[in-house]
Amino acid sequence: MELDKHVVIIGGGIFGLTAAIVLGEKGFKVTVLEKGNDVMQEASMVNQNRIHYGYHYPRSRETCEESLAGLASFRAFYGRAINTSFKKYYAIAKNNSHINVKQFVDFAASLNLPLNEAWPEDGILNKDLLEACWLTPEPIFDYDALKQIVLYRLAACKNIEVLRNAKPVSLKETGNSKEVTLTNYPKISCDVIINATYSGLSDVLNAFGREPINAKYQLCVMPILEMQKPPSPFGVTIMDGPFCSLMPKGFQKGAFILYHVVHSVIQQHVGKKNIDWEPINGGVEMNIMEKSAYWYPIINNMKLIGTWITTRIVLPQQEIDDARPTLLMNNGNNIYSIFSGKLTTCVDAANQITNLIRKL
Repeated sequence: MELDKHVVIIGGGIFGLTAAIVLGEKGFKVTVLEKGNDVMQEASMVNQNRIHYGYHYPRSRETCEESLAGLASFRAFYGRAINTSFKKYYAIAKNNSHINVKQFVDFAASLNLPLNEAWPEDGILNKDLLEACWLTPEPIFDYDALKQIVLYRLAACKNIEVLRNAKPVSLKETGNSKEVTLTNYPKISCDVIINATYSGLSDVLNAFGREPINAKYQLCVMPILEMQKPPSPFGVTIMDGPFCSLMPKGFQKGAFILYHVVHSVIQQHVGKKNIDWEPINGGVEMNIMEKSAYWYPIINNMKLIGTWITTRIVLPQQEIDDARPTLLMNNGNNIYSIFSGKLTTCVDAANQITNLIRKL
């Protein structure tokens, strides 16, 4: 019986918790270990809220197809958190873009992605810098609504236990049986371990005597902006290169998430473990806003109301094609790690994990 298998999931982000829900609802006993005071407080919250249809990755068809493939399962799980009540535009810059208009149009056509030539209202974009702009059906999600759904489904499943302020310290293995030593809690015995710690993947692998992964770590800053009397709801991404995106913040009226490909990444390094970041100097947000206002003059009419900061992990050579795959890594003896890519793949990844464990 599936309840005979105890699965420990390390990491209380959207990938770890979605896996917990799928496994728990299928009858497995699941314990989630979250090192912080609450779940979904890091990369699951600090992102552009974008639900990818594939437009964003014209140089990585694999990322596009993977994102599209996960849409149906993501909608079935988290549909109430999806916001479609705004106009989402993609634009191509005249200079320094990795892709031109024809390439982008051909790419979209090859994936049957609709593109309708259109521009947002006057004053939003600096049209002199752009070659073309299209309206697309790509939506976003609302973080608060997403977290509410996650917490409800976790609470409704009696097979799932979530331990907060619980960090794994070491692992003892006797055959296929495992005993995890934790901070603040007694040891836990289990049959399967899922490492879903995102930027903490290598820390857990090191603690468990596994080979850490080589990755690029980036410290990212995203200003949260507000406009008292915004135009019709909109979101715009300028691509593909050293540009920026201005996206609605979930269902919050008049609030936007600003991300600049160059200036939002304030520190980075490549290696097999994360490092302690240097202190963040004041004025980072204003610099990002100033550089982005060159493309989005509407930013001059917005005010800064908050800042999101997180560590992002990507493949070391991701500049080649900007790929963001979701990878399930086998670390041996029924220990797996999720190298999480686009958020829409979280349910498919959970189903893949469930199928693997069922075969054990």
